[in-house]
Amino acid sequence: MKCQNKIGKKVSSRILAWESSFSANYGFGDATISAFKAYSGKTVNSNNDIITATGGIGPIYKDWIEFRSMAVTNLITNIRTKVKSINPKLELHLWASADWASRYSVGQNWASKNYKPTPSGIYTDTYSKTGFADQLDVFSLGAYTDNIFISENPGSVWSVENFVTTYDKFTKGDCKVYGSFASYAYGTTASKVSDAVYLSLKNTEGVMAFEISHVINNNQWGAIKAGIDRVYKK
Repeated sequence: MKCQNKIGKKVSSRILAWESSFSANYGFGDATISAFKAYSGKTVNSNNDIITATGGIGPIYKDWIEFRSMAVTNLITNIRTKVKSINPKLELHLWASADWASRYSVGQNWASKNYKPTPSGIYTDTYSKTGFADQLDVFSLGAYTDNIFISENPGSVWSVENFVTTYDKFTKGDCKVYGSFASYAYGTTASKVSDAVYLSLKNTEGVMAFEISHVINNNQWGAIKAGIDRVYKK
């Protein structure tokens, strides 16, 4: 559900979210391994070449990460193509955690293809081609953390303020971004709800509260309105 506010930003109360995850055996089925070898040109002598028996990084782990990320990007690209073929005006929205640095492990490179992380044991030098921000109309930035301001958790990325002020380093303007916050984390503390809404709307193009049952159960409507008013009322 979305509503259009008076200056054109969208305030979302619900959005379809998608998240991938490893299965218990990290998806090492025969078909997947065959597809990985075809994609990467790498030889897989055993699964330990990718992830060691103790859970460590194997010698071709970063190639596996690129492969998984590309599979997700191809899926999103195909979805966008289908959606736009039905109605070019329909928007494709996606939610994911705002902590980009943790997303490699689940194949979610929501960055721009123009964002190039430093090659490492995690990232190949071609990992950036798996970025899918350009395939989205709107990315809902999941700033789901108890901490509102950077000052509450100095030295950490985990605050709403940090996430909503640094995302463009990754997306580089390829899509619209809405700040999304965990309303359940703040309960009936109206000031925190208001601050999360304010920071999201001030620094992104919209806001999403996760999710409606928590807003209702904790009677957060007034706090949400207060946060909106702080941005738009002069």
